[in-house]
Amino acid sequence: MVDAPEPSGGGPLSALFCPDSEYFVKPFHAELATHEVPGGACDVLIGFDIEATGQETHAGPEGTKTRAAMVELGAVAVDLNNPSVPLAVFEGFMGVPAGCGWDERTVSEFWHRDAALRAKKALVEACTTDPRAVMEAFVGWTEDVKRTFAGDDASRVLFASDNPAFDAKWVDNYLSEFTTGESRTINLFFGRYAPVIDTSSYAMGAACHDAADRIRIAAKRGYYSEEAAFVARLPVRIPVTLPKPPHCHRAAYDAFDIAVTFAKHGIEAKLNRESCPSGTFKCWGAGDAETACGRCRRAA
Repeated sequence: MVDAPEPSGGGPLSALFCPDSEYFVKPFHAELATHEVPGGACDVLIGFDIEATGQETHAGPEGTKTRAAMVELGAVAVDLNNPSVPLAVFEGFMGVPAGCGWDERTVSEFWHRDAALRAKKALVEACTTDPRAVMEAFVGWTEDVKRTFAGDDASRVLFASDNPAFDAKWVDNYLSEFTTGESRTINLFFGRYAPVIDTSSYAMGAACHDAADRIRIAAKRGYYSEEAAFVARLPVRIPVTLPKPPHCHRAAYDAFDIAVTFAKHGIEAKLNRESCPSGTFKCWGAGDAETACGRCRRAA
C-alpha cells in the first residue's frame, strides 16, 4: 500500500495540498497540477473521503433525534495509469450547521481517540464556514478536473471510496441540500450516471479473497479482537504480517491513499493473474497476500 503524504511533509506531493497554516482556516482549498498528461487526456480516478460528527442522525436527549454534520471533504484526482502523483486536490472545511450536533459514541470512539483528533475537533468547533460555499466549489473543481485532464469527457472520470455506504451518502446529502444544478448526487456528476467504485470490495475480488480471508486481515490489523477465538479457528491462508492502512484522518490525504491504492492494486492484480501459471508462485514471491492471484495464494 502506498503511503499517504504526512500532514507536515514538505516533499513534492505536499505542493498541491492545503498548507498546515490554512487547514480549517479558509473555506476550501482547490489546486490543479500544472504538468500536462501524455496525449493531452487520461482516465481520471477521483478518490474522496469525508469526516463527520456521526451518522446522519443519532439519539439525542430524552429520545430525540439529532442530525450529524459532514465537517471535511477531501478529494484527489489521479491518472489511473500513473497514479503516484496527484493531478488535482480539493480540501473543504465546514463547521457544524445550526441544528446539528455531535454523536456521543462517535466522539468517544473516534474524535477523542488520540490527541491529534481532539485538536482537530477543536478546529471543527471553531469553524463557521457555510457548507454551500464548499460544495459549490467542489462541483466547480470536478468540472475543472474533467476539462483539464480528461479532455472534457465525462466517461473518462470515475469516483472511488473505500466506504461509499458512509462517505458517498454524506456527499450526496450535502450536494442535494447545498448545491443547485445537475450534480446533486455523486453518481450523477456531469449529467450522466456512473456508480461510485467501492475500493474495498474491488480489492477483495481482485485478490480472490473470500469472507474468511477478509476477517483474518481485519483481525491481524487489530479489528475484531472480541472474536479472536473464532478468527483463530479459520484456516490460515494468508501471511500473518499485513500492511495497515496509513489513514491519518485528514480527508484529502486519505483520499489520495484510496485513489493510489485502488489504481496500483488493480494494475498489479491484473498483471499477477496474467503472468502466473498455476503452481509457479510468481506473484506469491512478492509476499503481498492482497494482490496475489487466487491459485498461488490457496496453493501456499
